[in-house]
Amino acid sequence: MAAFGNLLKKALNIVPKSRFEYRRVLSFATNEIGNTIAQYSEWTATTGAVQPGLTFSFNARGISNPIEMQKKIGIDQSKNIITVFVKDIELSNVSTQEEPDQIRYDGKVFNIMSVSNWYPYDDWKSLTCVEDTRERSGA
Repeated sequence: MAAFGNLLKKALNIVPKSRFEYRRVLSFATNEIGNTIAQYSEWTATTGAVQPGLTFSFNARGISNPIEMQKKIGIDQSKNIITVFVKDIELSNVSTQEEPDQIRYDGKVFNIMSVSNWYPYDDWKSLTCVEDTRERSGA
């Protein structure tokens, strides 16, 4: 644990917690016309801090700038983007799969585009998410 203690725990005492759901990709199947379709887990409820837009995050090289991250993962800034700070969720390998894991928040579904481990010792993560306009939370 860092000298400051668990920063997410401290931040969540100041920033209101948000309720949201997530689901992870379990496998892939091919539909009748040959498209690869993700098979997802059930939605799982959890809490964390949800912030609009991109935020600074930590990575192996130090602090990453939101503009650098946007370029690196190819995020269109005109899209609806949120950053989610969360502890204790199991995600698939976001960087190597065709369809990403997802967050459902405020009636919208967001694709998890990037995961940054802020404190591996405390097991919390920063998720960069972009709204999936193909899907709505009622689906």
